Amino acid sequence: MGILPLPDIRISYLDVKSSGVGTASKTFTFGAITVNATDTVYTKFRFNQWDLTFYYTPLRKRFLTASWGLGAKIIDFKGRVTSLTTGNSDSKSAVIPLPYFYAKLGSQFKFLKAYVEGKGVTAGGNNYFYDLVGAIGVGYKFTKTFGVSLDAGYRYQKYRVDNVSDVSANTRIKGGFGVFSLNFSF
Repeated sequence: MGILPLPDIRISYLDVKSSGVGTASKTFTFGAITVNATDTVYTKFRFNQWDLTFYYTPLRKRFLTASWGLGAKIIDFKGRVTSLTTGNSDSKSAVIPLPYFYAKLGSQFKFLKAYVEGKGVTAGGNNYFYDLVGAIGVGYKFTKTFGVSLDAGYRYQKYRVDNVSDVSANTRIKGGFGVFSLNFSF
């Protein structure tokens, strides 16, 4: 019986903030207030995310790699909704832990790389999330254990949470991104 090698570890942080004024398209409840359809609404949200991923890369071919693993996402949520029509306002905050499955498929040629990766989990019914990324980049390894990379791509996240820590949400976060990474491998 062999010993399972230690997995690689990835730690990442995503800072998401949003605020704006708009018109409610339907009546909804946020905390202790009810916002009516057609109310003018000011919203401000913070949706910061820490990810800790443990993964293996069992497929390492010349131009193709495939990784899989498990991880945990910690979401630090804080939101404020104000109906500018009625003047009513409330805020909510929660720290939400989400375990997930992780998969990545990538290709690299010299300094250039491209990859797609996904994270996600379902907790039955109305509680799930997924995070999909497609990116290209450049990277350089200074030693066998240390390198840097600069990537740009597109991310799509979808969260559906029904009454977790007294928070319910149906949220999409999407758009282009850029990232600078320090890479350590052992």
